[in-house]
Amino acid sequence: MTVLTENQFAVLRNAALRRNRAGAGGAVFVGPGASLTADGSVFQANEAKHKGGAIVAVGDVTLQKTDLTANRAYLGGALALQAGANATLDGCRLVENVCAPDGVVDAAVAAAVSVTTPQGGALFVERASARLDGCTVERNRAVIGGAAMLDLSELTSTASTFDANEATRQGGAFFGRFSTVRLTGGSVVNGRATSGGAAFAYKGGVE
Repeated sequence: MTVLTENQFAVLRNAALRRNRAGAGGAVFVGPGASLTADGSVFQANEAKHKGGAIVAVGDVTLQKTDLTANRAYLGGALALQAGANATLDGCRLVENVCAPDGVVDAAVAAAVSVTTPQGGALFVERASARLDGCTVERNRAVIGGAAMLDLSELTSTASTFDANEATRQGGAFFGRFSTVRLTGGSVVNGRATSGGAAFAYKGGVE
């Protein structure tokens, strides 16, 4: 795992980060005041016990034409954003990322992260913001928020496709708590959940 601390930055071009493991941020941890930029790169089969199967960030993240595939974590199968983090994804693919496969809940992990349910198959966004432009987000899975879980956060998507994302409970594509999802163009199709196959909003909304 690469750890970026305050005032540090990393630029990845045509890089491949595969099969890395950590407690948080299976491949990369972006700390406060730090930033990560990845262009034409691949994050695949990385795993975090707690948050951010590929990346966990408190700082800024910019991903361009980058694939995040088959990553796993309890919160944010591919990417977890927290505490004022900002992420911009342009032309990226987030595919087959998973939170707690088959809905198995590890009690010790749940206690460590103070969340009892695996959330955000591809994205977990807490008090942070994410922007997706021309991205493909498909076949991601979680118990809540198959593609994305937002808590006190904002997600803006332009011309992106959300396809066949699945939650065993709420929000096949999106679950928002006191959050806003803004969609311009693109599509949300074939989502599955017990409640809200496309989206489930709790005191927030999808625009």
